[in-house]
Amino acid sequence: MNAKRKLIHELKNTFHRWEEESDLFDDSIIDACKKALREYYDEQVIVFDSDIELVDDEEEEEEEEE
Repeated sequence: MNAKRKLIHELKNTFHRWEEESDLFDDSIIDACKKALREYYDEQVIVFDSDIELVDDEEEEEEEEE
């Protein structure tokens, strides 16, 4: 099963659970999904430069050997 099919399966399980366990009807669930997708993809990602210098394990081992 490829990633796209797994996502579809996961979403269908979520929809089924919400239909069974809430008082929401199909149109409310669809509206909520649309809103969630819009919010998720409209969020701005903040890029920043880290002050932390990351060291690979191999580089760290080489420094310890010296």
